Amino acid sequence: MIERRDRTLRGHVRPGRLQDEDEVRAIADQVFTVFGEYGSWLPGYLSHQGIWSFVYEERGEVIGFAMLGVFEPEAPGEGRLGDLLAIAVRASDQGRGVGTKLLEKVTEKARQLVSVVSLQEVRLTVAEPNVRAQRLFARFGFLPVEGDHGFYDKGQRALRLGLVLMSNVDAPEE
Repeated sequence: MIERRDRTLRGHVRPGRLQDEDEVRAIADQVFTVFGEYGSWLPGYLSHQGIWSFVYEERGEVIGFAMLGVFEPEAPGEGRLGDLLAIAVRASDQGRGVGTKLLEKVTEKARQLVSVVSLQEVRLTVAEPNVRAQRLFARFGFLPVEGDHGFYDKGQRALRLGLVLMSNVDAPEE
């Protein structure tokens, strides 16, 4: 008889903290190495002002993380832009819904920030071969952003996706 591992989610999303640095680094090294060397600097975002970090914790272990940065408007009168800087789930826990839970939390936070800091849109960059992630982002309403967005350090074409939260028409006047 083959023993099947229970794949039911038994954890929760919570704010990331500096103490999560080693686990975030390990996940980033495991998941992002194919794209570049992100494990060396991504954990620093855990304590960076203007970046909301979330981790998915299960049985006392961090098995996934997401980071949302908020940046000043590109032009006067525009709302702020959010950037999903990273979202990653430990390889052995992928396909269980952890990424969905993290993205739910990120989009919930982004929608709260619409009225607080005039967050207009959340953007992200995803590697063209990462079809699984593209499908996840599409389920949440992220759409392609036109243009050439360059390449990852290891050569994969970068795609830019965006989730509009409010239009310039909706933006509060200053």
